[in-house]
Order: sequence, then C-alpha cells, then structure tokens
Amino acid sequence: MPTTQTQPNLDAGLYLCHMIARALRGRRADDKPAGVTWADVWQYAKINKVEAIAWMGMPEHPTQPLDDQLAAAWQSAADMTLFRELTFDAERETVLCALEAQGLSTMTLKGPNTCALYPQPGMRSMSDNDILYGFIETTNNGGWRVRDNMRKAGETVVRDVMQQLGYTTAEENYGVISFVKPPVAHFEMFDSVAMPCNAHADYYANPWEKAIQGNHGNMRWRMEDHYLFHIAHMYKHYDESCGCGIRFAIDEWVFLKALGKADWTYIRRELKTMKLTAFEQQVSRVATIAFGKDSVARVLTNDDISQGRVRAGDALSDNDDLVFLGILLNSGIYGNMQFKMQREIAKAQSARGGFGRGTYLRERIFPSYNMLISMYPWVEGKPWLVPFMPFYRLAKGVRHNSGKIAAELRMLFTRK
Repeated sequence: MPTTQTQPNLDAGLYLCHMIARALRGRRADDKPAGVTWADVWQYAKINKVEAIAWMGMPEHPTQPLDDQLAAAWQSAADMTLFRELTFDAERETVLCALEAQGLSTMTLKGPNTCALYPQPGMRSMSDNDILYGFIETTNNGGWRVRDNMRKAGETVVRDVMQQLGYTTAEENYGVISFVKPPVAHFEMFDSVAMPCNAHADYYANPWEKAIQGNHGNMRWRMEDHYLFHIAHMYKHYDESCGCGIRFAIDEWVFLKALGKADWTYIRRELKTMKLTAFEQQVSRVATIAFGKDSVARVLTNDDISQGRVRAGDALSDNDDLVFLGILLNSGIYGNMQFKMQREIAKAQSARGGFGRGTYLRERIFPSYNMLISMYPWVEGKPWLVPFMPFYRLAKGVRHNSGKIAAELRMLFTRK
C-alpha cells in the first residue's frame, strides 16, 4: 500500500496509466478527472518509480496546474531517471570491458535490457546494473556452462576488478554481490540467477545453457529467453516475495511490442514447463488494459474494467483484471510486507485449512533449508547448523531489525 496517511484512490492510478499509455506513444495525456488530485497521481508514480514516464505524458496545459513545489519534484525525479540511465550505461561498458580483459564472460540481465526496449531514453527507472558472470565453456549439446571448480575464481576476479574501478561492496547474498560507487553507480554481480528457495531454481540452474554470443565477446539470451526471465522475475517478486508494482506491467507491454514475430511456440512451451502460463496470461491482459488502445483513447474507470468494456488482448476485461491491476498500483515497485503476509497466510489457509497465521509464523521462525541457504549462503553444506538458526536469526533480528519485527507481529495479529 502507499506509505502515506491517506490512501490514493484508484481513479488516480488509472489516470496514471493513461498518462503512461500516452507517453509510450509520444503523446500528452488528456486532462485529469475532476475527482483526482495531482498529489494522488504523484504518490502512485513515486511508489512505483515511474515518475519519469508519467512526466513525459503530463498534459501540456492542465486545467488545474501542478503547484510549483510538486512540479519541481516531478521534474527532478524525471531528470534523475535519465541521469542514472546514462551513468549506468557508461559504467556498464567500463565494467564489462574490464571483466572481459580478465577472460571472464558476462551477460547483462533485467533492467538494462528492458530499458533499451522503451521508445526513448529516460523513460524507465533503474536501481542497478545486473550482470551475470563466469568462466564458461561449451557443453556437448551446444550450450554453455561454468567451468568446473571456477566459481570462486570468477568471484575473485569480480571483486578485484570492481575494487580497482573504485567500487565498494555494499551487500552479499546467495549468488550475488552488490557494489556501489558515488554518486549513483550500483552493480549487482550474479554467478547464479535464482536462489535455492525460488520456484524456478531448477529451470535456471545453468543460466548460461541458452546463451549465445553477443557483442564485444559478451553473451546474451535470445529475446524469447529474456521475456521468459522477465515473467519468472516478476513471479518471484509477486508470489514469493513482497509483491511488485505497475512498472512490471509497463515492461510487459514494451516486451510484447518488441517481441513482434517471436517464436511464441517456444515461449508457450517454456511457460508451461515453468508452470507460468496462467500468470503470464494475466500479466499480459493487465498490461494491455492499462497501456493499450483503450487507455490511450480515454481515462479508464473501475467500471470500465470490471464490466468488460476494455479490450484485454483477444478478450474483454473482467473484475479479476481490476483486482490484479489494483494490487500492482498499490503495492509499490517491489511490494511491501503487508502484501507478503496476506498472500502467505492465504496460501497457508488454502493448503492446510484455517491455520494461516500459525503456519505463517512457524515458517518465519523455522524456514526451510533452501530458504536458509538463500538468506545465509554460508549455511550451504552445513545442515547441522539448521537447528541453531532460529536462535541466530532472533538475536540478529532483535539487534538490527527490532522495529520491523514488531511491525510485522502487529500486522499479523491485528489483521482481520
């Protein structure tokens, strides 16, 4: 939910979608509905990190102009989005060349690839550069894999190169190291793209398998595989973490336009293998509703969507689409703890009956071995540590995150 005392109404979120739909086509939005305030629209844009693309769709002469302070903040956010994109692009070239000089193969993931599909620079926010790295070799079936016993060697090269380029280590998790350098440069360097606890860990056990040669010695996936990873990544945030925001749906719309004559037989087969067919269809429908022709033509309403007056691909919208769109608009770019808790409790109740809260609490205190490895990589290969981990996690949580723990418990036991 938006982190303000007053909840922005969904009409403001639907108007934001209209602004974005117009911006994607190089056009300005119609004037906002009378019951919508600019403060509400801004709040939706801000929590979803879509200030820049919304600013590009701002009406040229709105009946009710923005106040100077809000206009300045919005313009500043849009300028920063472009600045970060250009900075990230330049830094990425430097880093990739330095890693390649050490014989390390790389593949750019997620944000930078998606950003390049947007109609113009400065439309999509990016929080970091995501890079997969490894010393790789060909396999018998024509694919690629990391050479045996070379994972640690690749990590050492990455650490040395990033340090030489002025980066410092910000955080380390399973398969990923975060590096930062002032003022805004941020890299997440991956030697794997899925944690053991993720639903698609097996599918992405070897992320190099389907890689092909790219430019300058770097590797890349085909567009179809980038799209599959986009869906899997969104599913991870939506179903396994704290949720996700409307930017994922904008990415979906941009991907669908870029795919064109893609190999949809392959995409559908892989989605079926990953058990993501229904999820992808829902995401595609909502992206088409929010940013398709109907949202370009007019500002949509709740009733338009719930009563089937909006095209959703080859079908018409329904109330499920409205609910899903509302979740994306209100969750914020990477969701929030309340959404995660509600979803986990609902899944527990569905699977085990009416003990959702108790199951949620038990799994938070005693997470699975794969979850522990994902959170604490040093536990891998040491199952004898598992019985002691609840005490370690409790002590660490009380020391560093006591406020978050208290807030989570309040949400859990005051939730209706």
